[in-house]
Amino acid sequence: MSPDEEFAHRRRRYLLMMLGRVVCFFGAVALVKVSVLLSVLLLIGGAVLPWCAVLLANDGPAKKRPTAQIGVMPHSQHELGGGPPPQDVL
Repeated sequence: MSPDEEFAHRRRRYLLMMLGRVVCFFGAVALVKVSVLLSVLLLIGGAVLPWCAVLLANDGPAKKRPTAQIGVMPHSQHELGGGPPPQDVL
């Protein structure tokens, strides 16, 4: 995906989550006389959705990991050399 398409996708996802938040709040108000527990759950959902929406909207595309090469030692192990020989302590 191009950066513009990826940004548009994240923006649509954020908008849908914010619309879900509005639905949660209106549903909580509409259902308060029917079920207080359901109303409270909808309010909690409406309070948590913005946090989740921001996290998902700011999440960029997945980064590719470099593939591991079999049989090749990491660079740091090549640098481990024999250093000076140990000296006897008397």
